[in-house]
Amino acid sequence: MDNKIFALIKSDKGKYLILKMNKETMFLDEWYVVTGHVEKAESYPEAARREIKEETGLAVLSIKNSGVVFDYHCKQWDKDAHEKVFFVTVKQSAPTLSEEHTEFLWLNKEDFFEKMYWYGEDKKSLKGLLEKF
Repeated sequence: MDNKIFALIKSDKGKYLILKMNKETMFLDEWYVVTGHVEKAESYPEAARREIKEETGLAVLSIKNSGVVFDYHCKQWDKDAHEKVFFVTVKQSAPTLSEEHTEFLWLNKEDFFEKMYWYGEDKKSLKGLLEKF
């Protein structure tokens, strides 16, 4: 089982951060959010803070476990995944992108929803998350 985090990031100005995946390193050319693996002896919130720092360089102002968990099979790594969703607030600024991403945008909720890549056709669960955050 691969323990993971999924971070929905909203700025102190109410905009949502979306990142363009680097097709060379992430195998997809889509807009997505910060995700990542939980390391040994690391809590889920610690992993979320670390992944946000590594992928964006942004400092977390607040972090909250949404209570939502995605359990799925990742075809890319042929592993089952257990992914906890976090609501994260940061100070809005230009992120320092890691090699995993090539671009970023700060968007309002509606534009974020439209641009965000979602596995499968149904974005109902994403809409529910955004309504809670």
